[in-house]
Amino acid sequence: MLNGSCGRCCTEEIRIDHLLIRGARLMLQKTADGRGSWQLATRKGKGAGKIGLRFPRVQVIDSQITFASPQAPVRRADIAWLQLDGLGTEPLVVQAALMVNQTPLTLNARAGAANAPTGARWPFQVQAQSADTRVEMTGSAPAPFDPGGLDAKLRGHGPTAVPFGQIAGINGLPAGPFRLETDPSWDGQTLQATAINGPSEADVLPAPLTVSDGEISVPRDGPWSVLLTG
Repeated sequence: MLNGSCGRCCTEEIRIDHLLIRGARLMLQKTADGRGSWQLATRKGKGAGKIGLRFPRVQVIDSQITFASPQAPVRRADIAWLQLDGLGTEPLVVQAALMVNQTPLTLNARAGAANAPTGARWPFQVQAQSADTRVEMTGSAPAPFDPGGLDAKLRGHGPTAVPFGQIAGINGLPAGPFRLETDPSWDGQTLQATAINGPSEADVLPAPLTVSDGEISVPRDGPWSVLLTG
């Protein structure tokens, strides 16, 4: 379903007030040289002009996205419903109910600020939940969708971290209660996590595990501790 309007013979902006996508099957592929199938070539030349697209509301229902990369296994997300408000304006708000790697996930995210001054950092908040396990990340980036210079805080807690391990494709996470807090950052080359704090009480551990800013403690018959460096 499309409801929209065009401005000045489509030379400046195309606005689609409500875009509804139902039953879509989208395959995103990355080639060995790092190019993505979603990257479109831009027209150059005198008569190319600039056309802006604005979608105040996008809804996706009963659809599927598959991502394939030469270096990673194929990943698939089934979208029961997704609503995106504010594409082309700020703030951008996303709500979704997904199934990723056969694991249910609900997502709520908000990014950007209305009438933000030029040059201001781009604030964001993301909340994700699978069963009773929750993860929240808040922070800011230098520009929209630019992870370089990321400044954020990540918090997670729940009866087990396994659902998010399944979603991320990480095997072997302990199946026990956990709590985690850390400050992730990304400089364009390296993902770094500092100020790591939180306990885990997984059955596979000899005793409750506590991590505090790079120090791991497993108390049993006296305090154990391991300091992570490097």
